[in-house]
Amino acid sequence: MLKTFSKHFLITLTIFLSGFSFSYAGSVSVTPLIIDHTTEARDILSDSITIKNNHSTHLRAYASVHEIELDGNNEIKAFVPASMSDRTESITSWIEISRARIDLQPGEEKVLPLTIRINPNAKSGEYHAYIGFGIGPNQDEAEKKVMENQAAGVIIRVSINDKQVELLRLNGFKAKPLVLENTDSNFTFTLENLGELPQTPSGEIIIYDSRGNELTSVQVNKENKSIGPNEKVEFSAPIPEIDRFGKNKAYLSLTYGNENLASLYDINFYYSIPKLHLIVILTVLIIIPLLLTLALRRLIKPNNYYASTSDEAVEVPLFVRKHHEHEEYEHDINLKKNDT
Repeated sequence: MLKTFSKHFLITLTIFLSGFSFSYAGSVSVTPLIIDHTTEARDILSDSITIKNNHSTHLRAYASVHEIELDGNNEIKAFVPASMSDRTESITSWIEISRARIDLQPGEEKVLPLTIRINPNAKSGEYHAYIGFGIGPNQDEAEKKVMENQAAGVIIRVSINDKQVELLRLNGFKAKPLVLENTDSNFTFTLENLGELPQTPSGEIIIYDSRGNELTSVQVNKENKSIGPNEKVEFSAPIPEIDRFGKNKAYLSLTYGNENLASLYDINFYYSIPKLHLIVILTVLIIIPLLLTLALRRLIKPNNYYASTSDEAVEVPLFVRKHHEHEEYEHDINLKKNDT
């Protein structure tokens, strides 16, 4: 009789515990049921998960993250062991959520922050994970309930686009330092395609004066010239005529990209001189030195006496001053008397 009682007691306890476990599994609700993102490598996604205790007693839950496979009905087909995938392709290594114990009082709900950091080297494709919230006294027991499909959770689906690199590099935006009117002068620059797709850049060169006022502009790549991957192409654009003398700023602005537009910028400075200004400058540069030369020659011209190279005698006026006569004394010597 005692054995029969013990047997019935064990059967009743087993049924009770199994029912207890099952009731706990359905007493927690989690929202949303699916988190779906279409993104690119290196992106950081932020979400939140709300967990609520619908049971009449206190519950203790733990979160665990598992990589999964889905069937055609978006239902869990299998759990993927962590050892079979690396960090670049494992969505579980991208997901950040607290693994700490979650204590929930009856009717209480909590919001858990979720962050998904896409690996920079992640390949294109779809990735699936399941964040389960198992009920149990510790992490291991709770995770076991998740693996046995006895826990509520959220399916994470991340689609990474097959994005190809689009990158141009600008080299050597140049112009002649001095541009004369009615002369063939060009802006030149080189573009190098460092990406994986052909690019057709477009843009313009805007000319400003020294005060920042816009003077004119010229379009770039009117021919729609394309640059292939790993290719360098030199572009040129005519320098527009500007009827002013002074320093100008050339501002190059380019755009390119098939999926996402990107921009390139550069500046250069040059001087423009119209023909009339050039004639005036040349005239001044020629006349002023000539006038200075003539003036200097006039100042240092020698007089006729020193400049004369003739052997003929030159009459030179001579002025003799008359001295006043004075009386002779005994000690004076009269030269005239001695001569006679």
